[in-house]
Amino acid sequence: MLAVSVFLFVVITSHVESVSAKEEGVGTQVQMLLSQFFHMGKLQCYQCTNCDKVDKNTPKKQNCGACVKTVTTKPVKIITRGCVGSCEGLPKIPNTDIYCCESELCNSTTQIKSNLKLICFTLLVFIIAKYFQKLY
Repeated sequence: MLAVSVFLFVVITSHVESVSAKEEGVGTQVQMLLSQFFHMGKLQCYQCTNCDKVDKNTPKKQNCGACVKTVTTKPVKIITRGCVGSCEGLPKIPNTDIYCCESELCNSTTQIKSNLKLICFTLLVFIIAKYFQKLY
């Protein structure tokens, strides 16, 4: 899995640097590479390129292991959504944030932010509870 991640990192990095003027090409290549190497499963995920927001008409991909949203910031901002086999071992790509989740249609804009807020809140409550448990 590490070898595949390193390979993806090298391929995507070289591709991003070589196509700075082709904004849709970067997002499409990131999405295609991730889906080729990691695709399989039972979830349904949104599948689109250059889609800031999703709605009921946004295309969906079936049989995903996990949903992913990528936000590439340089040379231009490109948002893609798609699916991967698993959230584990995804490559780190310069100038690209990769959000991965494992529930039905979770790669919409609001759900990813909500899930992150819920996780942070739960962690904070747990830490505070443990702190007060030690005091008493």
